[in-house]
Amino acid sequence: MTFRGNYPEAYRTNLEHRKSSDQGELPGTALLISPAQDLPEERRHFVGCLFTSLRMGRAKDKPVRILDNTGSATSDLLRQVCEWNENEGNEVKVEAIWMCQINSGLFNVPWEDTKKVLQNVEVPKDVQIHVTVVTR
Repeated sequence: MTFRGNYPEAYRTNLEHRKSSDQGELPGTALLISPAQDLPEERRHFVGCLFTSLRMGRAKDKPVRILDNTGSATSDLLRQVCEWNENEGNEVKVEAIWMCQINSGLFNVPWEDTKKVLQNVEVPKDVQIHVTVVTR
């Protein structure tokens, strides 16, 4: 099932964020979305959206730009996770990240190239998170 089908509220939040943001400043950023309470317990997950290209399809950014944006967006996501986890009012903490092989689908960037970028992202010293990459 798709992102839209599995996480309809997060999908709507993502769309609203993209529409309300300065499009030129969106690539290289991320959006951390807290779990939707209307979903069954087993599907209540934080959703992290990485904005790695300004457009999709034929107008998508070049692979080198997508990879550069991936590093920046991942750093931004980790910053947001730190802020969330440090907020005393948040009972639920982000402890793990599950991700697909980003950029390798619609953007057609080889996964190995993206993986190298992700491995070189500087992780804030306060972050203790396990990352799992899910493949089909």
